[in-house]
Amino acid sequence: MLLFVMDGVGDLPNDDGETPLSLAKTPHLDSLARGGSVGLHIPVAPGVAPGSGIAHLALFGYDPILHPIGRGIFEALGLGMELVPGDLAVRGNLATFQDGKVIDRRAGRIHDGAALGAMERLSQISGAEGCASKVVAGKGHRFALRLRGEGLGGPVDGNDLGRTGVVPTFPPVPPYGRRSRLVLSGWWDRAMDALRREKRANGVLLRGGDVLSRVETMWERHQITGRAIADYPCYRGVARLVGMEADPLPSHPDKRLCAAVEAPEDLIFFHHKATDQAGEDGDFEGKREAIEVGDSLLGLLLEKGSFDAVLVTGDHATPCILKTHSSDPVPYVLWGGDRKNGASRMTEAEGARGQFMRGMDLFPLLLARAGRLGTWLA
Repeated sequence: MLLFVMDGVGDLPNDDGETPLSLAKTPHLDSLARGGSVGLHIPVAPGVAPGSGIAHLALFGYDPILHPIGRGIFEALGLGMELVPGDLAVRGNLATFQDGKVIDRRAGRIHDGAALGAMERLSQISGAEGCASKVVAGKGHRFALRLRGEGLGGPVDGNDLGRTGVVPTFPPVPPYGRRSRLVLSGWWDRAMDALRREKRANGVLLRGGDVLSRVETMWERHQITGRAIADYPCYRGVARLVGMEADPLPSHPDKRLCAAVEAPEDLIFFHHKATDQAGEDGDFEGKREAIEVGDSLLGLLLEKGSFDAVLVTGDHATPCILKTHSSDPVPYVLWGGDRKNGASRMTEAEGARGQFMRGMDLFPLLLARAGRLGTWLA
């Protein structure tokens, strides 16, 4: 089975009634649409603009309402950090401060080499309030923090207010998060002291904290194995959480494609990020081009691999006019099992004429199209 995710692919029509998806040349998506079913899905719930981690969890067939997992867990797992139940995992940014205020949330998008010294200083912090800490560097300004000790709870918000010109503060928390907040703020104080002499990366911002709780794996739920082909830690992290293989991959596209088609697992999850990036930039034409690149990658996978069922969709909509995630429905195409609904393309308009469902309900249908679900109560 192939689950191909064009991140943020859904959009809203422009003044001419077109979207990047409707204007893109997508021969491989069109072929799947003609031989399969096209519809729309709501990633989490009506009116909810989801984060990428939770939205992917839904695409893997898990109810995101019953599994409200903080982004810190996904980032830490995706960077290869080992977590055990009760560990508090947090997303972090190197940032630039002046007179106690944030003036750049990403330290000028500092590159890996320039960030090395700051990351080493953070790694030397022993912890806070009796909890041990571990830091793993991501790309550039990004890192993940793990705090391990007794009595930690989550989720717990960090101090990243999402804007500059402000003094970062840790918001009030419910009773179960008081110790987590105390430990987190104590570690932050030590981190700020450790970086005070740095020029650009002279501080950190924290967000998305949560405590790991066990989630049933795909093997336990469906007796299938899976492999993630994804560049970004968040998506590898969601995959690891549900038991998929999710090792970091070479950046060369050919090697990524080979890793996908040669993988022995039952399910291949292939992630394409460029569509979401263009949507967040408000770049309509760039998003159309990113969709066409995604379609070419899909074509190579279909040519080189052998799949019983294929699902192509997005984790959420990222409309160019909004430059952010939205609650709008997302188109999908589901191919396999000789099921057709008369569609000719995977677009928002064609999807509106097809079946409308929750994002979490697509995965059981993918399993069924591949003959992986038996007859219940036979």
